[in-house]
Amino acid sequence: MIYTVGRKEGYEHYLNTDPNPGKAKGGSVWRHYEHAKIYLQRTQQHDYDVYAVDADWLEDVIPDPEAPHQNAVSYIPWCQLKRDAKLLRVNKNETEQRYM
Repeated sequence: MIYTVGRKEGYEHYLNTDPNPGKAKGGSVWRHYEHAKIYLQRTQQHDYDVYAVDADWLEDVIPDPEAPHQNAVSYIPWCQLKRDAKLLRVNKNETEQRYM
């Protein structure tokens, strides 16, 4: 499992209405939940949230050419998804407890 960020209003609507929601190839992904969460906090994107992507960090991602420039803001590396993958909600209680 890897993680992405998305505008809450749009992603929640998508997850509620599409029987097989997906994250498109080329989308930004982070290896760890806490990295995606920190990215949102540092970039002050308050209308966004972290979502899970059913993909493998070692097999399903490629470096994002925009990441080095963007990392100056967030200090958190990300990559691009190299295939379409299923989008899921994160069980935040379980995820946050793992990193406490």
